Amino acid sequence: MWTAATGVGLAFVATSCCTLERSIYDLELSRELWEIENHLAGELQEMISIYKNQGLSEEEALIVTKIFSKQKTLFAKLMMVEELGYSRLEPPTTREAFASAGAPIVAGFVLGFMVPLLPLVGSVRAIGTGASADPKAGSLSAAMLLLGTVGASMAQTEIFFGAYAHTSEVLKATASNVGGVVALFCSSYVVSRYV
Repeated sequence: MWTAATGVGLAFVATSCCTLERSIYDLELSRELWEIENHLAGELQEMISIYKNQGLSEEEALIVTKIFSKQKTLFAKLMMVEELGYSRLEPPTTREAFASAGAPIVAGFVLGFMVPLLPLVGSVRAIGTGASADPKAGSLSAAMLLLGTVGASMAQTEIFFGAYAHTSEVLKATASNVGGVVALFCSSYVVSRYV
């Protein structure tokens, strides 16, 4: 039960962070639109200055700025990128944040916690009733842990490297994750045995 509650809590935090980021983005966009409507000359000068700092001549910067300033929303979004340093990708809406961050976090946390324990359920029942434990439970648990680590590593490289995720990155991430899992297991074993 606490596993699901923790997963829901993590999903709430991730979704809230994305929602807050979207709120701040929308606030900044509305501020930029207000500045364009009420102080267009100043906004044009800001963009010309930015383009000149990037290496354009004053005439080139003026041409580019005049072209973009014809469409207020497009110009405001360009200013968000060039002036404020936002990404060209807009932050997700609450629904998108829940679908792309919240739901996968709940599912991943609950499944990641529960699935490796499933083979042990039969062993615990067998030991509790006085029967012998199934010898396959340990190897099945290890296989599930290994497959889960490989799957998580592949997803991790896809998220961080996208189209640039080559086999070498997948192998590096898998090796790193396996090392982390082994270190965690060994330290847990030592603590439970000797402390």
